[in-house]
Amino acid sequence: MADADLFGKLPEEIIEEVVSLIGPMEACRLSVVCKRFLSAAESNTVWERFLPSDYQQFLDRADSLPNIKFAHKKDVFLFLIGNHVIFDGNTLSLFKELTGDALSTRILSKCIK
Repeated sequence: MADADLFGKLPEEIIEEVVSLIGPMEACRLSVVCKRFLSAAESNTVWERFLPSDYQQFLDRADSLPNIKFAHKKDVFLFLIGNHVIFDGNTLSLFKELTGDALSTRILSKCIK
């Protein structure tokens, strides 16, 4: 019971910082431990750190996302994993892949001149 009290005393920002350092897979696993970790694991602050810094540029250039609105940064992350995002007039495809806790990006050219 004393351990639960220690987590209760930590500021939310500290818990979010710790969760953001362990990676997306572990953040999801940690979210089942207690409500404080769940809250941190669902935080936009945490998921913003998991996304590549230029993710918004790719979404802005995407041809296939005109009507999709993402409520949370976690939704953006999960959408990008395993979905090809077509952009630049259907000439390039962006694919994000999660290997362990590393996020890699593949950009495939559909039109080589």
